[in-house]
Amino acid sequence: MKNSTRLFWYFFLAILLASADMRASDKPVWLSNVPPAHLKKSVSSYGMHRLCTTKRKRGERGAIKVIQWVREGASVEHARYLFLSDTAGYRTFVFSPHKKKVRSKVINIKGKSVVEYPDNEEGYYNVYLVMKRVSGDTLYVDVAKAELLSHSCRNGHKNVRKEVKPKIYPEVITFEIVRERHLNEDFHFFIASGDRFTYKPMLNGKPVPGIPVTLCTEKGWSKKESTDKTGKAEFQFIQDYFTHWSEMNRRKIYYYLIYSEFTTDKSGKFQGQDYRYVHYSTSLSDGYFPSRTMYTSLVWSLIVFVVSLIVIVAGIAIFRERRKKPYKEYIFDENEDE
Repeated sequence: MKNSTRLFWYFFLAILLASADMRASDKPVWLSNVPPAHLKKSVSSYGMHRLCTTKRKRGERGAIKVIQWVREGASVEHARYLFLSDTAGYRTFVFSPHKKKVRSKVINIKGKSVVEYPDNEEGYYNVYLVMKRVSGDTLYVDVAKAELLSHSCRNGHKNVRKEVKPKIYPEVITFEIVRERHLNEDFHFFIASGDRFTYKPMLNGKPVPGIPVTLCTEKGWSKKESTDKTGKAEFQFIQDYFTHWSEMNRRKIYYYLIYSEFTTDKSGKFQGQDYRYVHYSTSLSDGYFPSRTMYTSLVWSLIVFVVSLIVIVAGIAIFRERRKKPYKEYIFDENEDE
């Protein structure tokens, strides 16, 4: 009887550990710019990249407060919004475009948690939510990251190439994903379907080769790659936006999620609990536009249609003109033969 009871508890513990590992691999924690549907009227947006912000009261001045929603799950559209209690093991870090640490905090809006910070500089803000916990013999380190581009054209476009370069902070962020920049990027930049981009998971400031990286789009497409020997993984954003021509909206922003994780042998103690392994997980979310070729093809279709119409009308007119016979008048004289 004792042996069967012991086997039961061993089996139960194995299930718990397996479920914890499943949570780590299937439910990444990430930061989203999209509010829950029922809270859209409770927030506002700012700038050409439509960063989610708290609503300002009439007459309120000062820096705009940008917020990013804490979510869990690999589905961009259906990932659940989290509520972080005061006892949860998390910290927030926000760095300005000039690499200065910005005051940030987690606030709750009607039962959903967001990371909030003031926005008053041009360029990319790096926003992080770091969560740590020990489960079994493993320390889980989850790093949710967002690179948020703040820009207003009235502030000019100086030093664009320098300002858009990626920045990392290994002294406080142990594991994060970095998107390599394209040469043509500026303050108006958006990824578009069809583009190819390279991502690098960085551990303590160094690329990590041979680990999985997964990309998920808002429309449900996903792809998993492994980093090469240089620690890079390349993805092409497929065209996953299909609709009627009359419903096309070139300004609609879709969102994607990219995340990576791996486990390493590393023992230590966290909050009084011993661990033998560390499971690192990191995520990055951003927006993308539908393919530019869709709108280019629409323009060319209109041009071809107009030119074809002109050619057809001109052809009909020429044909009818050529079918016309010149008018000739004949006078019949009855006495002509006499």
